[in-house]
Amino acid sequence: MPHVQHPVPNVDSAAVCLATDLRRPMTLQHLKRLWQPRRLLFWQMLIFNAFSSACGWALNTMQLNTAGQLLIGGLGLLNVVFGLAAAWALMRDDAR
Repeated sequence: MPHVQHPVPNVDSAAVCLATDLRRPMTLQHLKRLWQPRRLLFWQMLIFNAFSSACGWALNTMQLNTAGQLLIGGLGLLNVVFGLAAAWALMRDDAR
């Protein structure tokens, strides 16, 4: 299917590029952008994801009161957001 560009008023080029990138299938080159063990951001992404998993484990296994559940759940969600932001930043940059 050929790619046809349609002029879209009031939309910045980043949004158009994002919409174009979402239609393409993921390739090995896309995964190479995530796997960058020489960069600190890569390790931060892994740590954030590990912490969010630990928070989920804690919520499921420990008997916490409501304040504890909200605290651990909120920390888990924050770790997910930070992990996704780190992965997004790695995907936007070229692999080194």
